[in-house]
Amino acid sequence: MLQKLRSVQFKFFLTLLLGTLLALVLAYLYSSQRAQLQFEQQLEDKQRALRSYASLLAEPVWNFNEMAISNIQRSLMQDQDILRVQVHDEGGHLIAELRSDLFDDQPIAFNIEEPIIYSNAHITQRAGTFSVTVGKASLNGQVRNQISELMLMLGLLILVLALSVWWLHSRMIGAPLRLLMEAIGRSGNGREFAQVDQIADDEFGEIFSAFNQMQTAIADKHQALAASERRFRTLYHSTPALLFSMARDGSVQHASEYCLSYLGLEGVELRGRRLEQLFDNDDPADLQQMQTQLWRQGRVRGWAVTIRGERNEPLELLLDAVCDPQAPELGALAVMSDITSLKRAHRLIDHQANYDELTELPNRTMFRKTLQRELNRQAHDQGMLAVLYIDLDHFKCVNDTFGHATGDQLLQVAARRLQSVVRPRDLVARLGGDEFAMVLSGLDDPGYAEQVASRILTRLTTPYHLQDSEIYVSGSVGIAMFPTDAECPEALLQKADIAMYRAKQEGRNRFGLFLPEHHQAAQERLQMEAVLRRALDEQLFELHYQPIVELASGRLVGAEALIRLNHPQLGLVSPAQFIPLAEESGLIVPIGNWVLQQALAQLTQWRDRVGDAFYLSVNVSSRQFQSSQFLRTVEQTLARYKLEPSRLMVEITESLLMQDSDSNERVMERLSRMGCRIAIDDFGTGYSALSYLQKFPLSTLKIDRSFIHDCVECEVHRGLVEAIVAMGRSLKLTVIIEGIENDRQLVLLNRMQCQLGQGYHFSRPLDAQAFAERYLAVPVV
Repeated sequence: MLQKLRSVQFKFFLTLLLGTLLALVLAYLYSSQRAQLQFEQQLEDKQRALRSYASLLAEPVWNFNEMAISNIQRSLMQDQDILRVQVHDEGGHLIAELRSDLFDDQPIAFNIEEPIIYSNAHITQRAGTFSVTVGKASLNGQVRNQISELMLMLGLLILVLALSVWWLHSRMIGAPLRLLMEAIGRSGNGREFAQVDQIADDEFGEIFSAFNQMQTAIADKHQALAASERRFRTLYHSTPALLFSMARDGSVQHASEYCLSYLGLEGVELRGRRLEQLFDNDDPADLQQMQTQLWRQGRVRGWAVTIRGERNEPLELLLDAVCDPQAPELGALAVMSDITSLKRAHRLIDHQANYDELTELPNRTMFRKTLQRELNRQAHDQGMLAVLYIDLDHFKCVNDTFGHATGDQLLQVAARRLQSVVRPRDLVARLGGDEFAMVLSGLDDPGYAEQVASRILTRLTTPYHLQDSEIYVSGSVGIAMFPTDAECPEALLQKADIAMYRAKQEGRNRFGLFLPEHHQAAQERLQMEAVLRRALDEQLFELHYQPIVELASGRLVGAEALIRLNHPQLGLVSPAQFIPLAEESGLIVPIGNWVLQQALAQLTQWRDRVGDAFYLSVNVSSRQFQSSQFLRTVEQTLARYKLEPSRLMVEITESLLMQDSDSNERVMERLSRMGCRIAIDDFGTGYSALSYLQKFPLSTLKIDRSFIHDCVECEVHRGLVEAIVAMGRSLKLTVIIEGIENDRQLVLLNRMQCQLGQGYHFSRPLDAQAFAERYLAVPVV
């Protein structure tokens, strides 16, 4: 009985019963509310109809027509709900009254009292009062009848629906559920995966279909699991990995066939063998520690062991093992990985991390490690050590002229040459780019380092035959000694670098020993670089202007803008002191842009005081010229100050022409099309190739001051100046002579029919105010 009460069928019946009762209650409440509303509506309609009788009584009451009044009253009394009708005159006296026999027995619904108004063409006047008393017996009966009929219909409907639902539940839900339970019961033993045979086209059909699919899937998975077990056994034995299982005591239980084959053992030989008997030359205590960690933590990873392979060669292996610490009796599964080839790969990676890929020399990292080791050894032995810092001179020109592939070949040859001049125990390393370093350890005589440096310079200057070309480079070498100069790797390398930089400053292709005053010079260089980095923000730069004059007439035609650094403590600093630093640090680009903008801004202020042909000449460095923003800066600055491009002369060096790059040619062509003048500064001190003068759109040559200094006394220099002037004239180039300092030079140059010149003979560079006071007091024509 209790089981039936818990069944879905009983719960459904109870739910259905409660739902039926709730539906009846809700239906009754709804019907009552609807009947009440209908009752109130009927009362309202009756009131509206009865009030209209007041207008019908107006004529009879005004004319005292009692018969008409009586007829109207009788017609009203035919309504069984009207209990009494009264008519009073205008004085309130009762004229006529009809009363129903049920007046005293029925409840009164409402009373209506309505004035009787008589109206004709002449007057409108109250004639009396009309009142009606209405009962509600008939209306209540109608309401009760409606409720009864509605409840009866709803009861019958709900009963029919409940019985139908009960029958449908028993037939359409209970029966399919029994079929499903029977199939589940047949599948309980786990061997048979029974299915429901009955087919339906409703939701139970979908459930049966899903159940049958589930049973099929379970059967398939059962078969797949069995197949997987067989496949696992196959993979376990055939996979190319050294797999084996071991017991809690460290003895081997099973091993894969591949593992047996790899080790050259039979299963009988390996089964029951302990790990210390399997592994070669491994400490039993270490193996015991490994097993303790495995059974305690459930995993051992990367345990290094050594074993003898099939050919009796030692194999380096890594052992990984897993187990369940809660069930150690199940044993552990282990796999060994042969890392012999991996170790070879690690050695290759270590070589790549410590050696330069291009030259196969040790790199900067390896150099520092070796230097530190040698310093420790020499400090212990109280010995001497030298560090040499080597930099190839003009290597950038090789890359720019012949390409980076040729530059790489040159670096490889240079590396071999450097190795050929040192002892086998000495270290040669490539620090990066075209910079090399050496460590000469165990020295008895400091002079040996100088001998090696001398041999380096000789070997580096030997021509390089690459790409069917004969290339010449040289080197600059700096030497620092341990322990006299420094005692740590960084300091030694830094001081050797300082000595090398000093050798470059003194003309390249030489070596230099570090001296304490070099360190002071390097510190001053760093301080100057720091000043340069702040100079633009702190407005420490200013421009001076040196006039360019027509030699024959002395007429001012232009001026060269020359930058100066005016430091509060250092005073006026020459460009020779900071321009090389600006080039090296890359600050030359923003400084050059400032010079260009400042010069053109000044020219704008002088616009009304100089002639239309007056121009300013601005020096542009190679790095600034090759900047992607250079052309845009020129165009925007000329447009901002509304200046003709011909008022600007751009001075570049011969080395820029030697690079012969397409981008340089495009920039010059663009400047020329804009109308700017292009001048070669210090012409004659570099390569001075005539082909470059013909190829590029140049307008001016500026002959370097070194040719003018002694051209009066030196016939060779005088001939060079005459040749350059003649060449410029034939190429239709304007020639400007730099460095004119006296009358004798001026007379000689006029005799050569030189066009323009500048120098101390005319004026030193002047600041803007002094230049204006001296040359622009009156407009220049």
